[in-house]
Amino acid sequence: EARVSGSAGYKLNFIRLAAFAISGMIFVGPYLHAFYSGLWALGGQLERRYNASKGLKILLQVIIDQTVGVIVFFPLYYYVYEYAEAMVALRNLGPVAARATSKMQSEIISVLMTNWAVWIPAQIITFSLIPEHLRVIVVNVVSVFWNAYLCTRVA
Repeated sequence: EARVSGSAGYKLNFIRLAAFAISGMIFVGPYLHAFYSGLWALGGQLERRYNASKGLKILLQVIIDQTVGVIVFFPLYYYVYEYAEAMVALRNLGPVAARATSKMQSEIISVLMTNWAVWIPAQIITFSLIPEHLRVIVVNVVSVFWNAYLCTRVA
């Protein structure tokens, strides 16, 4: 840990920072890229095949994103993060799965509730108002704040 200049008592945890960076590179980025690529393709299919309205397409995309997407993502994320942190800290990997399971069981409901409070409105706005080529930028802005929160819950 290192003290950040000008901050009263704040310590930057380099192990946590590295674990989040590794988790983002090997899991979060690829998962979200693949998941949202599939979600956009589904939206296109709904329009072409079923002549779905924009509102129905957005509703279905948000429902899938906030059910299937998060139900698969978060449990995996707890494990990926814990293994990344253990490797960065050069800790024994033996107890990592148990630690990840314990953290997930104690935090997952709170994380999911906060996720839905943040991401359902954000995704409705993103899917309905933001052109597809700008969605990643908008989601990244929201993600900065989301990741700060998530860091306090997962790590």
